[in-house]
Amino acid sequence: MTYPLSEIEGLSAYCATKLKSQGIRTTDALLEAARTVKGRKALAAKTGISEQQLLEWANISDYMRIPGMGKAKVGLVRAAGVTTVRELAHRNPSRL
Repeated sequence: MTYPLSEIEGLSAYCATKLKSQGIRTTDALLEAARTVKGRKALAAKTGISEQQLLEWANISDYMRIPGMGKAKVGLVRAAGVTTVRELAHRNPSRL
């Protein structure tokens, strides 16, 4: 499922405008553009947004693709210390 950038917690309207200027308007588009180190470097150079911040938002966008996950549950999972979907797949649910 894809969402508008405004659904990503911590992504300001200012940064959303910078991303939109590069044609990135949704969580899926952000994930695609920032999936690789090369992609993040290029996007950082064009927007002035740090590669680390882009990676964090890409990870949040990846979580949001999971049916039923939504931004509220993403916050809970990340608060439990699980930063990526890959890491979540290897976690014991009873330990979250």
